[in-house]
Amino acid sequence: MKKDSEASALHSSSGTHHPSKRLGQNFLVDKRVIERIVSALDPRPDETIIEIGPGQGALTTPLLETAAHLVAVEFDRNLIPFLEDKFNAKDNFTLVQSDALVADFCDVIRPATRARVVANLPYNIATAILQRLIE
Repeated sequence: MKKDSEASALHSSSGTHHPSKRLGQNFLVDKRVIERIVSALDPRPDETIIEIGPGQGALTTPLLETAAHLVAVEFDRNLIPFLEDKFNAKDNFTLVQSDALVADFCDVIRPATRARVVANLPYNIATAILQRLIE
C-alpha cells in the first residue's frame, strides 16, 4: 500500500513523528472527511474555536481560514515544535500544550467568553473530555 509521505510521517525539529498507539493517536488525512467536519462545524469569522488534539494540523489549517480565533490544545509535546513552526505566524492561532482532561478551557479562550469545540479524540478519553465540557 502506497502512503503519502506527508500523511505517514511528520517532519519537525524533533525528527519524524508517527502516531502514538499509547496516546491513541490517529491523524486525519482524508481530505473529504476533513471537509465534512469543517462544513458541519461551519466556523464563523466572529467566534473562537477550541481544537482538541490538532495532531498534524489537518483541521487546523481550514479552521484558521474562517474562525476569528483558534485555540489548539495538544497533549503530545513531540508535536508542539511542528505546530509552532506551521501556525505560530497566524495572528488568530494559540497553541496550548496541555492535557484536555485538565486544561482550563475558560482561561485558554480569554478574552472570549464562549467557544465551540472540535476534536479528533481517541476513544479512550472522548467521554471523559466531553463530560468535563458540559460541567
